[in-house]
Amino acid sequence: MEDLGSGSLVDLPAHGLPAEPTVQEALRSGMHLVTCSGDKLLGGPQAGLILGRADLIARLKAHPLLRALRTDKLTLAALEATLKLYRAPERVAGSGPGHVPVLSMLAAPLPVLVERAERLCAMLAELPGLSTDLRDGEGFAGGGTLPEAPIPTCLVAVHGAAVAVSELARRLRTHRPAVVGFIRDDRLIFDMRTVADGELADIAGACRAALAAGP
Repeated sequence: MEDLGSGSLVDLPAHGLPAEPTVQEALRSGMHLVTCSGDKLLGGPQAGLILGRADLIARLKAHPLLRALRTDKLTLAALEATLKLYRAPERVAGSGPGHVPVLSMLAAPLPVLVERAERLCAMLAELPGLSTDLRDGEGFAGGGTLPEAPIPTCLVAVHGAAVAVSELARRLRTHRPAVVGFIRDDRLIFDMRTVADGELADIAGACRAALAAGP
């Protein structure tokens, strides 16, 4: 039995990411049972998965604890929808229809992130009292997935002359939709690897509303 953890179903190096054992590799290696996550690199709902020999799975299903720990129907529906996307593995890490968001974010090329950052800076430049600059950065997948593998990214650092950075961050968090960044060097930072193209206008709108609230 192997506790795989991440639940990856794709070849991560093919997308420019460090290698992580896949579920398929674990099963082909001769493991009788493999446990993994339904979220993390799989990109589905929070869930624990057990795969392996049918006779062993049947014994697990007969255990009385199954009734207390079984997955609800909504989680199963979300998991099924996610797994169906993997029928076209060439699309799961893309940005169009049929992509898995977490894989799309992790695999996004750095030039794409820089261009995204430049567009956000152009939007924010229209707001009086707000200054921005681009910075190199690195992030981590988190949650024990690729734990020591830094992933290069592009950051947008925001500073409001009339509003303290902690207050600006608070106003953005309580905005609808909420906008969450992190504070570093007295600047509010947005990581472009975690921002979709369609969210740039939302960030600019939230910043406009935060500044309009006054000092």
